[in-house]
Amino acid sequence: YVKLPARVLWRTDTAKIRPEVACLQEPFGNAVHACTKVDLRGGTVAIFGCGTIGLFAVLIARALGAARIIGIEPNERNAAMAEQLGADKVIRFKPIGDSPRADEDVVREVRDFGPDGVDVAIEMSGYNSSVNNAIQSVRRGGHVVPFGIKSGDFVIQDYSQIVSKGLSLH
Repeated sequence: YVKLPARVLWRTDTAKIRPEVACLQEPFGNAVHACTKVDLRGGTVAIFGCGTIGLFAVLIARALGAARIIGIEPNERNAAMAEQLGADKVIRFKPIGDSPRADEDVVREVRDFGPDGVDVAIEMSGYNSSVNNAIQSVRRGGHVVPFGIKSGDFVIQDYSQIVSKGLSLH
């Protein structure tokens, strides 16, 4: 059981939608929302964080026409699931602690996936370092969709990259 404020809940008619399907509406809807911020057709997409919503994003990005999808995930179980769901590549890494700084090895590996970085980086983990990984991994004119939720302030490691590379944050 969980206690939530009524204002954040949606009533579900279980005569029309089975509970085991209804429970997927929120994470699936969030993944659809994040993946439809930009046109993914024919592009390279990096999904930073392959938890439930990130795994749905792998499927949705493919359905929306992404040519190549890379998952970035430290948890082996989630990384293996991303591969099973069709990610072309999954980067496994050891988190660098609470540092907000990007992981240079992760960024290098993601940038090698596209000609000069990926077209779209979707940040699903909510970690400050992951946001900076996403920003540094996209090509010039690329898109970053920050979606992972954490409370508190975030530090952008190199804000000038957003301007000089002409990035769009959604």
